Amino acid sequence: MNQKSSTSHTAKRWQKLKRQEITHKSLIYFSFLLIITQSCIPYVKVDNYDKLTNFKEIKEQKNLDKATPTDYIFFFNKMINQRASIFMGNNWEIYHKDSLNVYYCYAVLTKKGIFTDTLYSISKSHLDKEFPLYDSLKFWKIRCKLLDYAYAGFNFGENHKITFEKDSIYMTSNGIKINTMRKFKSQSNNQIKWRKGEIQFEILVDKLNLEMIDKKVIK
Repeated sequence: MNQKSSTSHTAKRWQKLKRQEITHKSLIYFSFLLIITQSCIPYVKVDNYDKLTNFKEIKEQKNLDKATPTDYIFFFNKMINQRASIFMGNNWEIYHKDSLNVYYCYAVLTKKGIFTDTLYSISKSHLDKEFPLYDSLKFWKIRCKLLDYAYAGFNFGENHKITFEKDSIYMTSNGIKINTMRKFKSQSNNQIKWRKGEIQFEILVDKLNLEMIDKKVIK
């Protein structure tokens, strides 16, 4: 009976030590991961914090009356430059919405927080009328969708490399215009030499539903 009790006690003690070892290893791994993550965060060095607006102030609805009023064309032509990113900051974002306005800006990520030098605003009713999709899609996804009208299904060749690319996407009163160009080189499986190519499109897209209206091959 004593031997069984001793064996049970030893087993429980061994399990406790193993749990402590796993917890210790987990903490080491988490600390290492945290250090790596922090070293990869793209902080921007800022010297004039007193001249900038803090993201927290925008969220707390402070100084919103100082925002620069804009129209939907200005709004779109800025926001379409938004990048896909896992970090907030160093990007174009909508930072606040209320019943009257939408507030947006390009803000930088610093070690003290997120700051912007210029906050913009646009009438929510105006934006809902002229470009209602702003509230349902990220702008980097809109950009991808618009460029797909040019290159989805385009045959660059069996093996190809893009050597140069240029995209211009902008809003007009008639719709969204895309002028996009790719230079590339391709090679068939039975060829040694690379063949150079170039393609350019002009595309017009409906601003209300993102459906393509017109598409032209320039060269």
